[in-house]
Amino acid sequence: MYRSNARGSGILERIVAGVSIRRASGTSDPDLFEKIQGMLDEIHDAGREDLARMIADGHIKAVVLLNSFRRQGLSLKLSPERALPLKAAVEAWLEKAELAPKTAEDYGYALHAVLKGRPTATVAELPAMLARYRERAKPRMFNLTRSAAQAFIRDNVSEGRYSELWAQVSRVRTRAVKRKKTSGLPPDVARAVAEQLGRYGAMWWTLCCTGMGNKEYWETPWEVEADRILIHGTKRDDRDRIIPRIVTPVRPLCHMRTFEAALTQAAVALKLEGLTIYTGRRTWAHFLELAKIPPSRQDAYMGHSAKGVGGLYRQHEVEPYLAGDREALRAVAGEFSALKVMAG
Repeated sequence: MYRSNARGSGILERIVAGVSIRRASGTSDPDLFEKIQGMLDEIHDAGREDLARMIADGHIKAVVLLNSFRRQGLSLKLSPERALPLKAAVEAWLEKAELAPKTAEDYGYALHAVLKGRPTATVAELPAMLARYRERAKPRMFNLTRSAAQAFIRDNVSEGRYSELWAQVSRVRTRAVKRKKTSGLPPDVARAVAEQLGRYGAMWWTLCCTGMGNKEYWETPWEVEADRILIHGTKRDDRDRIIPRIVTPVRPLCHMRTFEAALTQAAVALKLEGLTIYTGRRTWAHFLELAKIPPSRQDAYMGHSAKGVGGLYRQHEVEPYLAGDREALRAVAGEFSALKVMAG
């Protein structure tokens, strides 16, 4: 076995299926080197120029291709793109993919959960790995992972949505998500949640007293003025809105997932079911009802669709009532004792 140096990788130097190969094999083990040579013999005999050129051009090491060759044999399904190591392919895709930053982060988190414990898996194995992951993942997480797998194949496999791999992934059914519709919490219960959350209680109280959804709170800009908060929505123009400032809102102190985990623990401690970030928005709606804010202004403060122009153009509609609504809402919500710094 010819090596680049005394202890280096064995060098492949031969013509396979009409393609000249002079590349490091990726192994210094003589026995493994001979198995690679045997694989190249079969590639040559089958005329698989595509696989030979993949090695010759340095797109895949021969020892890596051998891993897929052992599992699939020299079938038509053994294509260069399917033989690539899945982990490396996913990481390379996430770096260059045209995805929103949050989507790229979520997709990376989801796909690495599938890859856990399978560092040598190939792209071809993704559908089977996804099917096994379906049995142990939570429904929402699995559905996100399936979407991530489809996006990966779309961008990395020839024929994309029309490829066999896409069809295999798509045949792994989504999981039904049980949606618990939770009502808004009474003020005393909402405050109890804030106290249970400790240092994150200020974040929870901000959600309850502004009606911001998770993307509005963590991703979009919002502005605080002396008597109002300006919220820029993420779904439609109507979600751009002005609300009375009944507290001084606190910017996120942690990642959304960290907050969700803390909220789950608080729910267990307080024996509350269906407590989510969105419960804070429903609690804001409940505060508006308890304060007897007229339905038209409730819609404006929630960012619900309205007749005519919406969003911040509603200023002329709510401006005369901000002071009165602010006091009425403060009387309902009360103060969260641990948040004296938030009293505006």
